[in-house]
Formats: sequence, C-alpha cells, structure tokens
Amino acid sequence: MLPEQIKKVIKKYEKRIYNDIPIDEIFTDLKADEVISEDEVSLIMKHNGHKGKNYELIKILKTRDISDYFKLCTTLKNQDIKNAQELGTMLENEANKALLSGNIINDTNVQDFSSTNTAQNSISTNNSDHVDSGFTNQPITSANHAGPAISGMSLRHRKLLQKHAVNIQNNLRSSLSLVVNELYSQSIINFDQKDDIQSEKNDRLKVEALLKILPDCGSEAFDAFVFAIKKHVHAELATSIQN
Repeated sequence: MLPEQIKKVIKKYEKRIYNDIPIDEIFTDLKADEVISEDEVSLIMKHNGHKGKNYELIKILKTRDISDYFKLCTTLKNQDIKNAQELGTMLENEANKALLSGNIINDTNVQDFSSTNTAQNSISTNNSDHVDSGFTNQPITSANHAGPAISGMSLRHRKLLQKHAVNIQNNLRSSLSLVVNELYSQSIINFDQKDDIQSEKNDRLKVEALLKILPDCGSEAFDAFVFAIKKHVHAELATSIQN
C-alpha cells in the first residue's frame, strides 16, 4: 500500500490528476508494467467519463506498492501529451521530496502488497545457488574500525550491506541500472564510479562492483541506496536490508 507521504501528494494534486492523466492512452503501458490487471482495466472502463476512469485508477494505485506509483510517473513522462509529461515529472519530483523529508526509508509499515506484485517480487534469502557478494574477502571486524565511521559510511551500515549481500545480488540485477542512475542523480556516486559499474560484463559483476563502491561513498550512501531500492525495485527488499 502506498505510504501516507505519497497519498498526500496525490491528494494535493488530485484535481490535475483527474483532468490530465490520458487514461485511454496509457492502459497498455500500465498493463505491461503490471501496475493494473486485465480485470482492473475492465473495472476502470465501467466508468463513462474521463475523470471517473482516472478516479478508479488512483483508487487502485493507492493499494499498490510505491514502485507502481513511480511506474505511473514514468509512463506519463513518456507520453506525447505535454500536460501528461509535466504531470508525471511533477508527481515524481513531489514524491521524491516527500519521501526524503518524511524519512520514509525507515518506515517498516509499508509492506502491504497486492498478491500479484508479491508473487512476482518475492524475496528469498535462502537461494541455494552460490553468489559472489562482493564482500567475500572483506570481513568487517572491530580490529579495522578506528572510529564511528569508515570513509563516511558507518560500521553498522557496512555490516548490513555485508549481511544482505546475497539477498541484494539475487534481487537487484534486473533493476540495477535504475538504482545506479538514482544514486548518480542523488550525487552518491560520481560519473567514473557509475561508468565502472556499468562497464562490468554481466549483472552479477555490476552488483558486486556497486557493493564494493558504496561503503566509500559517504554517510548518506546507505540510506540513498535503500531509497533507490524502495523506489525502483521493491519496498520489501528495502525494508529487509535495514535489519
């Protein structure tokens, strides 16, 4: 279910949302992104008016994960209609500000997913396949910790990255480029680091490279990483790696 911060953004701009979402033009994209199902399309289409259809869409969206909200924003930005593009950009920017100011990355209550999304994004920490996490040869102990933080990232956050490295490897690969771009846009990683990650020959090595780079990216790197996962991958994974 969408966090309250996002619902407030929707409430603030609901008049423009109901007026400017080109609902008939975006059905295909929303179904392809699995934001709505075929049955929900039928439910929306029962409404005759444009605003009624959009009202039903937003009603459905409020029951979804936060990643579906951002999928809608992306879909709107990709439309040829200027009003839709502007709306998508505005909703995305307003949500980002609300999430950061509202400290949503520490909210462990946003875990109410539809059965469809949960089944397709199930998180498994017991995968039997061996995965090189990127931390295998980098044990973290008090012996090499000279203070409350090492190169900016706290020891606790470094240990969490190490603890959940396999889980991150198993679930981040398909959305890695989105997460990397998010970290770059937030100035957590620089262009050279972004290029180093993306130049690796496969997704496993790209995730490994990211996990090796993050501990040296400052005190805000872990929270930014969690935020990027919540936004582009799955809120449940973002929550799990914080504990």
